[in-house]
Amino acid sequence: MFLLICCKKNEGGKDNIPRVAVPKEHGTPVGTAVSKVIGPQGGSIESGDGRMSITVPSGAVNENTSFSIQPVTNTLTLGSGYSYRLLPENVNFNKDVEIRFKYDEQDLAGTDVDYLFLACQNAEGFWLRASNRTIDRTNKVLKVNTRHFSDWSIETSIRLVNKGKSVLTVGETTSFVVYIDPALGEEEQDGYLHLLLPEYGVADKNIKEWKVFGVGSISKSKTLEATYKAPAAIAASSTDIVEATVVNVLNEIDPTVFGSGGTLIIRENVQLEKEEYFYWSLKGSKFSGGITVAQAANGRTAISVNNGANSLSIQFSGQRTGSFSPGDMEQGGKLAVVGSLNGKIYQTSHTKCESNEKEYGQGSLSITKYGDVGGYIEGSLSVGSFHVDGCDAENGMILGSFRVKRKG
Repeated sequence: MFLLICCKKNEGGKDNIPRVAVPKEHGTPVGTAVSKVIGPQGGSIESGDGRMSITVPSGAVNENTSFSIQPVTNTLTLGSGYSYRLLPENVNFNKDVEIRFKYDEQDLAGTDVDYLFLACQNAEGFWLRASNRTIDRTNKVLKVNTRHFSDWSIETSIRLVNKGKSVLTVGETTSFVVYIDPALGEEEQDGYLHLLLPEYGVADKNIKEWKVFGVGSISKSKTLEATYKAPAAIAASSTDIVEATVVNVLNEIDPTVFGSGGTLIIRENVQLEKEEYFYWSLKGSKFSGGITVAQAANGRTAISVNNGANSLSIQFSGQRTGSFSPGDMEQGGKLAVVGSLNGKIYQTSHTKCESNEKEYGQGSLSITKYGDVGGYIEGSLSVGSFHVDGCDAENGMILGSFRVKRKG
């Protein structure tokens, strides 16, 4: 293991502050790996969720070789979605193989496709950005040619982050910060991998302007942050757009760019709702509205929404605000989620065939308001789930934001 120290400018508005590359833990496996034997003739393999794939050209390996893709939890702070562990490691490929990641609206939240990269984590735990990535805008795919197998992820070099709620009602507020994932200009490995340094909030001097397109307002609140405020009256559901104009940080975002000048604009949405709402998504399919039920009994709370052929059920062991994670519902502070998507059931737990052990999805439910009967329960959800077919577990990320009236 090693530490790499450098001095660069523009970190949070402070000059010549040493920054140290910090190793991160490697992610833990989520769901079932996909494996395939590929020989000298070449071939391809795709992850179980279809998000990433590998293409092995003819002649890249000399003999039949077992390739696998294992989803793992993402330890890169400005990473997006799962990371994927690619095997075999420590194999000398005769030719570059192609790694492909599909990107979607969730990956683009608060940023732009030009600022999406692919990054890998080395054996010591350091993350490195692949500067040779290309973008297929038509098919929404990021590509890298490499001979390096390890954990790979989509990485965001700059992102406008909403630190609070993404759905607001009358007069509510939330804070926004622009974060940068800086990379060293010096290549760390193979001539195209750049060591990533700790992310930081962009200094006030580098934010030229904050702007809102819609009915809300935004104002500078404290160092690095701006506060968005919903209007005093909301007639109907609508979406505001928060915009930040950022200057003089281009060489922090991309060290292959000469000089720090230039201007870029990034945006993020804020959803405004009058009263009750329920937004949720599973594997990229999005839903809103629907028939909702929220009730509590025997120390547990159940919230559900039905959108016709698709539905979502949330149960957690508690009748309070706070954070709940997938686990054994006999314990306090635990969560169980079941989603139905086009006839397929996704749950936040499953039993592994090989070990008969219970595996729980990563993520949490945050309950920010918990009213009495007739009041509202409000929160947000981000958890991994599994669709089980025999001994294979297909991963699916469930996201949600809701404000529903408690009926019991």
